[in-house]
Amino acid sequence: MGRTRLFTLLAAAAAAEHEERFTIHDALEKAHEKMIRRHGHIFGEHKAETPEDAMQVWQIIKAKEKEAKKAKTTSTKGKQEKD
Repeated sequence: MGRTRLFTLLAAAAAAEHEERFTIHDALEKAHEKMIRRHGHIFGEHKAETPEDAMQVWQIIKAKEKEAKKAKTTSTKGKQEKD
C-alpha cells in the first residue's frame, strides 16, 4: 500500500472516530471477521483441493452474505414503513 493510500485510510478513520461513527479498531475487526468468514477453505470446515474449488467455496459464502444482507435490508425497510 502506498504512503498516500495509507494516509488517506488513516485520515478517514480518524475523521470517522472523531464523528463517533466507528474506530479504526472496529474497522480492522470487521475486516478480520470478513477475511475469516470468506476463506472457509482455509479457516473453516470447507475443503478445497484446487484453486477452482476454493473460488467456488468463496462464491457460495459471498452469495450467502448477499442474501443475508438483502433479508436484513428488507426487514429494516418494513419496520421503517410501520413506524
